[in-house]
Amino acid sequence: MLFIAVFFAACSQEEASPTGPQDETGEKTEPQSSGDKPEYCGDREVIYHHDTVTVYRDTVERVIEKEGTSYTSFLYSDSTGAIDTLTKSSVALECDIGETEFSCQEQLVLVLAPIDGPAYEPVVYQELVIDTVHCHVSITDTVVKDTFYKESYSYKHDTTFINYGENRLMDYIVPEFVYEPGEHPFDSVVIRDFFDTLDVSDSRMGGKKRLMVNSELSFRDFPLTVLGVMPVLDAQYSYKYLKSWPEKWSPEENTYQFENFNELVSDTTVTWTLGFTRYEGGREELDSIQVTTLFKTARASLGD
Repeated sequence: MLFIAVFFAACSQEEASPTGPQDETGEKTEPQSSGDKPEYCGDREVIYHHDTVTVYRDTVERVIEKEGTSYTSFLYSDSTGAIDTLTKSSVALECDIGETEFSCQEQLVLVLAPIDGPAYEPVVYQELVIDTVHCHVSITDTVVKDTFYKESYSYKHDTTFINYGENRLMDYIVPEFVYEPGEHPFDSVVIRDFFDTLDVSDSRMGGKKRLMVNSELSFRDFPLTVLGVMPVLDAQYSYKYLKSWPEKWSPEENTYQFENFNELVSDTTVTWTLGFTRYEGGREELDSIQVTTLFKTARASLGD
């Protein structure tokens, strides 16, 4: 009976041993491997490598709320007149919002610069040296902590609705294309005034040797030689992609040069046809006008 009583007393003492929570700094146990020199090291110098293993008593899942991405969303009308929705990150989308209408654009700039130095880094090979002088011994410590937190993130995304939704800013449907006439739009009044009189008695033709216009022109029954001048492109190290809503589109500026090599022997009035392209709603259409020009020649000037 005395033996049985001693046995149960020992078991009760083992179950009641302290297992309470430890603080986050944890408690450090004794190394699992002693620092004594192992027999297999012999006479070699011992190098000890220390490692730490963390053991958690409990695991808790918690959700951390973070600010997410801000979006901008609006409606626009495509080229067929259908209504579509566009939603993009507010960081990438820059919008100019007025009182009754707005416009947005998305821009991406890629910078292309020459690469300095070699195109590929040299490969360095490291020789493996077997250590026969030292004896390496690993010692592992155990750190016990209360809780391991498995963290996940919840992102809150905000969306600005410009022209639809419950909190919209305005009622406005953006067209897909908006024609911009450019710096030199085609104007029939201005064109007729330009061609009203051309003085071919000098090489500059009275200051009208060139014509710049945001339209493609054709000259039918025009007595002078017309040359199209190619635009000069600047070499740049950057490529810029720009998408706009509405898309502000303008035709390319064209330059035409008139050569006064002609067979006119006296002042002559000629009625000819000027073909041009006009742009409406992002579409290109061909049209033409009748133009009457007085050509003043050098011989006529000498006879005055």
